[in-house]
Amino acid sequence: MHLRVAADQRFEREGDDLHHEAHISFAQAALGTSIEVPTLRASTTIDVDAGSASGTVHRVRHEGVEHLHGRGRGDMFVHLIVDVPSELDDVEPRLVASARPAPRKRRLPNTTVRDSFASEPSDDL
Repeated sequence: MHLRVAADQRFEREGDDLHHEAHISFAQAALGTSIEVPTLRASTTIDVDAGSASGTVHRVRHEGVEHLHGRGRGDMFVHLIVDVPSELDDVEPRLVASARPAPRKRRLPNTTVRDSFASEPSDDL
């Protein structure tokens, strides 16, 4: 028996699993969102967590290709690609800057700050 599989530009096949690249905006990645992604049968919605980075992968179970020998289907893996704008308008730099967290001072646990350069020698040695 010979099977012909039609190519689909939306997916890349790896065995019974499918891979799909979903482009999201910088704002969607930063704030979190729900996106609709295509499947072989229809479409499904996945939740993107706030702070998601480019390259984050979501697994959608049983939305891959049917197993040739046996029951079930493979999975679909949705790879997020965060589209960062190359140019910002007049307002956007201020918005991005206001969302930036304030720098935090780092201190090692169980440490104290001492004046390591005493002006006079100490007799404590």
